[in-house]
Amino acid sequence: PFGPPPPRAATPPLQVQQRREELAAARREEEEVARAAAAKQSQLELERAKQQQLQQQREEQALKAKKIEEELAVRQAQIDMANNKAAELARAEAKSQVARGVASTGELTTRVSFRVKCSTDPGECLGVCGSADAVGMWDAKKAVMLKTGRGEYPCWSGEANIKLSQVGECLRYKYIVKGANGACRWEDAIADRVIQKDKGTAG
Repeated sequence: PFGPPPPRAATPPLQVQQRREELAAARREEEEVARAAAAKQSQLELERAKQQQLQQQREEQALKAKKIEEELAVRQAQIDMANNKAAELARAEAKSQVARGVASTGELTTRVSFRVKCSTDPGECLGVCGSADAVGMWDAKKAVMLKTGRGEYPCWSGEANIKLSQVGECLRYKYIVKGANGACRWEDAIADRVIQKDKGTAG
């Protein structure tokens, strides 16, 4: 009643060849995708390495800039200290000269301090000129030039030893602005400033 199974039909050679070609094409496509993914990964790693290098360079530059700023701050502090010391010595020398002048000539003088707030253009400086020899006797070329400094601008200050015999009851003066080319501008918005004989600070 039962016999052997019927023989299986053989696959035609043409179909076998087509199947092999399809498998080979699929493998090539997979390999190409894998190579593209590897290239992309390599490019990403290269970009990350560049970013890390740039970040390291920025950090090094920031450290260098900070070090330079610290060195400049130290130098500026040294300069300010030296300037303050020089100013103190100059004031002491001026007082000594006044004392020697009074002793030798017998003429009394008084020290007048000038201090004013004024904004200037680059290259300009402020001076005071008035009715005594010590402040130029109204000659701008002989005016007492005031000083300012870091942390003080726009305030300017200076001193002058005024002969009491020249001022009468008061000293009259004006502030001037002298440019880098030597040209002077007088303040003209107000009348002459006045210091009474018993006062020693001007504004």
